[in-house]
Amino acid sequence: MALKMSNMSPQEIVFFLRSQFPPPGTEVYPTEAGWYNNFDSDKPRNPIQYSNHTLCALMLMTPSFFNSTFIAYLREYFKSHQTFPENPVENCADHFITQALDASPFKYKMLIKTD
Repeated sequence: MALKMSNMSPQEIVFFLRSQFPPPGTEVYPTEAGWYNNFDSDKPRNPIQYSNHTLCALMLMTPSFFNSTFIAYLREYFKSHQTFPENPVENCADHFITQALDASPFKYKMLIKTD
């Protein structure tokens, strides 16, 4: 996710995001758009269209995410839906990211990329 929060330092942004992702199995790390775009190859398949020095937050999901958070999300999802979601992991991540950023008192610009 790429974020622009004019009132916060990069350290404050990462601290805020880490505090908003309490579900087991989520880890947040700071990076830059340029690093993300150049990490895998010379032609990334899903590049971030911001300057190379735009602060990004890399959110990783560990195995404990799937054993607890994701299963709980699906249980809640099926209370109001009859069909399986098209992109369940992406939907789950989007749900938690949106909740976290909606709780923020700061202005932000968010772009969610899943790989």
